Amino acid sequence: MDGFLMTRDPGSLLALNGETAAYGLSLTPAQAAELALCQQRALTDTGRVEFGEGAAAQLILALRASPYVDRATWADTLAEMTVLFYALKSETHDALSDGELIDAMVRVFDGRAHGAVQVLADMTESDWLHEVYGHGDDGENADDKDDD
Repeated sequence: MDGFLMTRDPGSLLALNGETAAYGLSLTPAQAAELALCQQRALTDTGRVEFGEGAAAQLILALRASPYVDRATWADTLAEMTVLFYALKSETHDALSDGELIDAMVRVFDGRAHGAVQVLADMTESDWLHEVYGHGDDGENADDKDDD
């Protein structure tokens, strides 16, 4: 099984540094390798399989503009969010697509969580379904809605 854990390619994560450089963010080769291993462990721990780039790459692109990440926290935040993503996919019984879940995670992370991953981890399946299919308003965007 350990050989299987090493199948993720950190090079594809490093290639995204070009997409994140404008935000002052990048992964070192060691950080990319650790993130790829973290992703594979999360898949194994949740009994999931995945083809393609995976959640880590999607999270890199989705979180790059977040006001709550910086060089010092970038790799750790990505690792935490990647592990959380796979746990949430299992917890929500795949009721949400990868894109829906990632969009909701980033919305909550940048909104009411103010960059605290633990706030996301403490949300229930019902909370996530409501975040995606309910009103999706975290209470901070009330001014952006049309008045009835």
